[in-house]
Amino acid sequence: MPNPCNDTDFLEKSMLRGEEESLVPEDDLFLIDQTARDFIELTAAEYEGYRSRLQKEQDIFFSPSFRQVPPNQKIAENMQPRYLEDEGLYIGERPKVSRTNQNLLENRILQQDEGKNWFGDDGNILALPNPIKASPTRPPIFSLHEGIDPALETIYVKNMTLH
Repeated sequence: MPNPCNDTDFLEKSMLRGEEESLVPEDDLFLIDQTARDFIELTAAEYEGYRSRLQKEQDIFFSPSFRQVPPNQKIAENMQPRYLEDEGLYIGERPKVSRTNQNLLENRILQQDEGKNWFGDDGNILALPNPIKASPTRPPIFSLHEGIDPALETIYVKNMTLH
């Protein structure tokens, strides 16, 4: 591969070119004739009124009511509420839910198309009995300070290697 520094044409061209002469022709340079102010567009501040913003939010978002739902809306038409505990059947203790949260949930469910599937014969939301037990079911953990049955006591033996 020939060395460009030894090339006579290259040397002649570099000697003819002066120090003030640019290596790149001026028409190839990217020159910016604009300032930063030319790129900024000034417009008036946009303001939307409080009432119009509230109206748009009400159209977009759904916020359920805190009011209690009448029982006739929660059960099927032409049916009377049926209370199984009055008929002598055992019904487990339901989880405790505040009345406000229950009203919100019922209103939200009824807003759906098939919301009545979530309600039982008595008009309450279908729920399993409370899963939190009053008494623990795990065996007690013995502390090291109490007396432990010698058959259950763990004895530590140091590892020994045979030579």
